[in-house]
Amino acid sequence: MSAGMPGLGLGGFFFVLSALAAPLLELPRLIRGESSARAWREIARNVLLSLMIVAMVDLALRAVFLFAWLLGDASPDRLDDLTVLPLGPATATLCLLAVVLAVAKLAQLGFRSFDLAGARRERRRRLVHGPSCPCCTD
Repeated sequence: MSAGMPGLGLGGFFFVLSALAAPLLELPRLIRGESSARAWREIARNVLLSLMIVAMVDLALRAVFLFAWLLGDASPDRLDDLTVLPLGPATATLCLLAVVLAVAKLAQLGFRSFDLAGARRERRRRLVHGPSCPCCTD
């Protein structure tokens, strides 16, 4: 079993995409005057870290392809392939991440509606029986 390369799994994709989207999500708060310098420092730190992850993955893949070329496993005209990240596995991971996030959001909405129904029942019980009804206490 292989642990894989850091930054290429679900957690890595989620972090990189979240970090790169954070400045866009913080802009409305900045316009409303609700943002802070501390928040922007954290965002800048995460954006830089995510860009470093992307750069290191690209560098690692280039090194592997260059090493294969030096060993004679690749032709010289394939050196142009050194600049291309493998899109197949990245797309599959991105699709899996989208499914996981969609299921989590649907579960959150389902639990919220279930919780709202329980809150409505509790409110109705208190209206009918009162807050300290002996027959309704646990």
